[in-house]
Amino acid sequence: EWRNELLETDDIAADIQSMRNDIVHGLYDSFIPPGSLDEMWETHGLRDALEHEFGITADIGRWLEEDQTLNEESLRDKVTEHVEQTSRDREKVITPDLMRRIERDFMLDVLDRHWKEHLIAMDHLRQGIGLRSFAAKKPEQEYKREAFDMFEKMLENIKHEVITILAKVQIRTEQDVEAVENRSPEQHMSFNHPS
Repeated sequence: EWRNELLETDDIAADIQSMRNDIVHGLYDSFIPPGSLDEMWETHGLRDALEHEFGITADIGRWLEEDQTLNEESLRDKVTEHVEQTSRDREKVITPDLMRRIERDFMLDVLDRHWKEHLIAMDHLRQGIGLRSFAAKKPEQEYKREAFDMFEKMLENIKHEVITILAKVQIRTEQDVEAVENRSPEQHMSFNHPS
């Protein structure tokens, strides 16, 4: 159903934004647990994770020093807004139409790849589920439980991969291509080949 919806629409920007927020909030919660004291916050870990996952720089320590009123929720909002602003800035480099096409194409590619991998994993699960009866477990219930867990994990992996790819993708403009093409070649080159 998800794939068919993607094929029928050209604009999945709202879906992408929702997935991005889910990923950012999950990442945030892993370093700044809900209801935790600020002494328990791992701001350096969050900063490094944001750079690794989204390719953005967020000086969270400086934010906290400059604004003493930041609490868990307001810091979450600031981090989310920073990621969203970075995404909007990236979109300004190219046209919104091209960005929508890139988002859709990446989403379809990642969805197709993960679905194929999921079907293979389901086949392996089906082949090995009979062994559960030796452990005094009901194979049918085990199959349903594990299949559901695998499906949910696949959906999370799709979201995560799409968002991290879109956050790091480099778009080359015509000016970038022309600059590379017009660059003068190295004049002093020598090639040595072994006999």
